[in-house]
Formats: sequence, C-alpha cells, structure tokens
Amino acid sequence: MKEKYNIDNDVLGCGGFSKVFRGRSKEDREFMVAIKVISKSHFHGNTSIIHNEINILKQLDHPRVIKYYETFENAKYIYIVMEYCKSKDLFTYITQKSKEKGVFTEAEVSFIIE
Repeated sequence: MKEKYNIDNDVLGCGGFSKVFRGRSKEDREFMVAIKVISKSHFHGNTSIIHNEINILKQLDHPRVIKYYETFENAKYIYIVMEYCKSKDLFTYITQKSKEKGVFTEAEVSFIIE
C-alpha cells in the first residue's frame, strides 16, 4: 500500500472500526483517493464481514456510487482504496438537516444527488 499511495492526515470520516483518509497516488500526485483503514483488532480474527463489504464494492458500478479501486492488507489493517469525492456524503447532509429540524426541498435534493 505504501508503495502506491501516500495517506494524508485529512480524516474524511470515521466509524467504530475504521477511519477514511484522503490519499494520493505516488505515481500521479494529482490522482486523489479515499483510503478506508480498518483495524483488524476489532474483529478478533474474523474479517469475513470486511471481505463481504469488499466483494460488494467490487460489483458496484453506478455514477452515483463511489468506485472501488483495490485492497491492501497487513497484519493489523485492511486498506480499501476508493474514489475520492470532494463533496460531503449523503449521511452528512441528512444529519445536518435533521439537526436543523427541517425537511429537504426539491432544490436541495437536486443539488445533493447531482
């Protein structure tokens, strides 16, 4: 993994078992990716759930869904390399709107899904 990509300190998102960082290709510094770093320690040797997620990502092909590029693995982590998207994810939009106690207008939805 480290031979192909540099991982930036920018955390794009995080969950219970992983963090997503922005990364850059070492071959083409302009090519940015999102790298999901998953700690294996939370899975006590049973990483089949992660591998199922990877298999699903490999099969997805839609302009509104991030592209999966490749996976790397070492003793401690699994690295899933995906398309980098500059805008916020849908979950972020939904949680922001729910905090405002509002509903989405048609114009807002149109902006989000474009």
